[in-house]
Amino acid sequence: MIKIFLKLLILAIGIASALAVWQKEQLSIFALVQIDPLPETKMLINQEQYAQAHEYLSFFLEFDYVKNNPEAQEIYKQINKKRNELEYKAKKITQGIITGTSDETIGQVASVVSDFFVFGDIRDLTIQGINYARGEESDKLLIALSTIGIVATGAQLASATATVTTAGVATPTLITSSATKSAITTLKAAKRAGHIPPWLRKKILDIAKTSKKTKKVGDFVDIANDINKLAKTKGGIRMLKQTSDPASLKQMIQFSKTFGEHSAIIYKFGGKTALAIAKNSQKQTKHALRLATTYGKEGIEALGKMGSVKFLKYTSRASKIAYKGDALRLIAKKLLKIPNWVFFAAMALSLIVWLPKRSKDKLNRTF
Repeated sequence: MIKIFLKLLILAIGIASALAVWQKEQLSIFALVQIDPLPETKMLINQEQYAQAHEYLSFFLEFDYVKNNPEAQEIYKQINKKRNELEYKAKKITQGIITGTSDETIGQVASVVSDFFVFGDIRDLTIQGINYARGEESDKLLIALSTIGIVATGAQLASATATVTTAGVATPTLITSSATKSAITTLKAAKRAGHIPPWLRKKILDIAKTSKKTKKVGDFVDIANDINKLAKTKGGIRMLKQTSDPASLKQMIQFSKTFGEHSAIIYKFGGKTALAIAKNSQKQTKHALRLATTYGKEGIEALGKMGSVKFLKYTSRASKIAYKGDALRLIAKKLLKIPNWVFFAAMALSLIVWLPKRSKDKLNRTF
């Protein structure tokens, strides 16, 4: 009786091992945990970063597990209420004019307006000049951007005069100078937030030296156009820091076009893996990447390994047995830690145990 029981137990272990090997990808999905966005949202609120808190929570609210959470809905309402207060808006406008940076659209508009009327460039050069006079370190990048900005303003004024003589038709120089000024405002904000990558810093410093001599911003035009494209996407400038050259900047622009306002959140968790997946522009892939982001870095890596079709199939299965929750997740995690050779050994043992006696004798003679 005990012998039969042991044989049945070994058989069960062998079958379980075969299933574990066969369904390893499914197990990897069972082991994933969807992100709870509330802790980070609350942290951003405590830091008074309401725009970023709104951006972060908005992404997760598109998924039922957060959408059906009353606390998440209440926090979302509180964020919107705060952002609509007149006092808050006035503060952001003032911040945009005085500091040249803001996390809110209304403050960014104020910053752009101040820079378009050269006030912003003069402000920044004055601040850096005061720092230099005090023996403090001056910011070479801000000085470079302000220099390019003043040159662009001169081109704007000259082009505006030319526009009058051409019956109101904007000249190419006027359009180019306006794009340049807009990009400079964005780059100043990115600089203050620490989002300028080394390659771009070097490029700007070199262009500023040339612009000072030639009184032209021609070399800056291509960069300005790309920066403006990336800046159109909410959170786009936060992704600027991750670029390494002009080609990677263009790749980031394409990524931001594909995923729009959610680009920064997806990239935050997926990084280069998300960029690689996003090259497949199929609608199914876009949906899979958004869903994978709710599982964080591990979810996006799983999507990268198995593809969108399998990922969506396995996550759909997992959602149907979500009521088993932590128990299933714990089992899946434990099984994934076991090397495949252990499973194959268990399968081989179960086969040997259940072989007929005659076959066992042949096997013994072989060895």
